[in-house]
Amino acid sequence: MAGKMLACLERSFQRGKEGALIKGRDFYDLLWFMQKQVHPLEEKLARDGVKAYTTRSAMLALQEKVEAITKNDLSVDLMPLFESTVFVQSWVDSFHTNFIDYLQKYL
Repeated sequence: MAGKMLACLERSFQRGKEGALIKGRDFYDLLWFMQKQVHPLEEKLARDGVKAYTTRSAMLALQEKVEAITKNDLSVDLMPLFESTVFVQSWVDSFHTNFIDYLQKYL
């Protein structure tokens, strides 16, 4: 989970010339970890990022980043990965709410 948190915070990514600047799959995986209440390795967060994080500081930084993510940012990367567009749209529609709900367990 720590690696996925760092990827969400630090990965440079752009789909297309003017596409999403985030990798939707990273945030899909992050939410899965959070839903399962997995706790990241503090050592990896402190050691492997551009800066040292704790779970709390990483989650607060992720919260800030998530607030700027649009539904389109997520959809662009996730739609090709799933057969069901209805599933992806439902997941994208609830992403921000679910993130905030799961976030409370990490703060």
